[in-house]
Amino acid sequence: MNTIQPSSDDNHDHPMVIKKFDHEHAELSNFGPGAAIYDRVAYRTAGHAHVAAMSLDEDARAAVQAAPSPEEAKALGHRVKVRPDWEHVKVAEMRAILESKFTRTPEIRKSLVGTGDRLLIATTTDDFWGRYRRPSQYSAVGANMLGRLLMQVRGALRDDPVHRWPRVALIGQPRRDIERPVRSWVRSELDRLAAKLRDSHETQVALTGLEIGPPTWWAQSAIAAELHTWGYQPFPGQGREWTAHQKTAHAEILERLNRLVVIAEWYENRFYADRDQLLTGDADAVIVVRDPEKRCGGTVSALRTYCPDMPVITVDIRRRKTTISRSFDPSVLSPRAA
Repeated sequence: MNTIQPSSDDNHDHPMVIKKFDHEHAELSNFGPGAAIYDRVAYRTAGHAHVAAMSLDEDARAAVQAAPSPEEAKALGHRVKVRPDWEHVKVAEMRAILESKFTRTPEIRKSLVGTGDRLLIATTTDDFWGRYRRPSQYSAVGANMLGRLLMQVRGALRDDPVHRWPRVALIGQPRRDIERPVRSWVRSELDRLAAKLRDSHETQVALTGLEIGPPTWWAQSAIAAELHTWGYQPFPGQGREWTAHQKTAHAEILERLNRLVVIAEWYENRFYADRDQLLTGDADAVIVVRDPEKRCGGTVSALRTYCPDMPVITVDIRRRKTTISRSFDPSVLSPRAA
């Protein structure tokens, strides 16, 4: 077992991650090879089609179609009149464009399907479609929507079952909020889930935020189930004030990790949210350990912000039961009326 270093955009890709859409993976880029159809019109690249989708003006679309390169098409995008509903439709439009691109030829299809189950991260200067590394931070942060859509299209091309989840993350209430008699049940339930996810849902990787309590228990369950384990930390000194026993358990998990993602070298409160975005965004499904009666706090915030429409497995610490939502609806987290 070797201690690993935090991941960085300057490092080579992890064997289970692709975050540079160039060279042998150039087709994954919207600027890369592969024409796309949008609104029954063929465009040179997905980048062209994306810019065309931003506008309802036929002349603007014709100019984009004629642009000799995706870079020039992007430049035109800064001048087009953006359609009023763009923020509401842009994700669906991008998915349709990607579906068109990767179904046009066997070679282009193979370029995506051939990535297997590797995590696809679009490293860009845009923190919605990709991830952007701020100055002096270890890791790029952002929604990685392009990468997530590529993985969705990849799964559809392979006809993956909807319950196939190669990567599963866990978020949960702090250990102090879980009554002592319930803790042993949660730990045994996480052991059960790790084995079931491995055997029934083809889960290969467990993702953990490495805090004391459920994230640590999840890492221990995953290691026992022989899953790959990825850790996500807001900053290296996260456990500075933990007990000696807690620090020892944490160090043992760090030794067993297959990948470690650290947001930054120093403490800032916003790095916890950045950590949660990467943790959940890299997952195909999320386990949440919580009391459903609790409607505020970091766990609820992460669920509401980062997990809409994702498969969510709720480990209910109040009723001691586990349920699955195939497409999580954040409206269930709305505060109860007084």
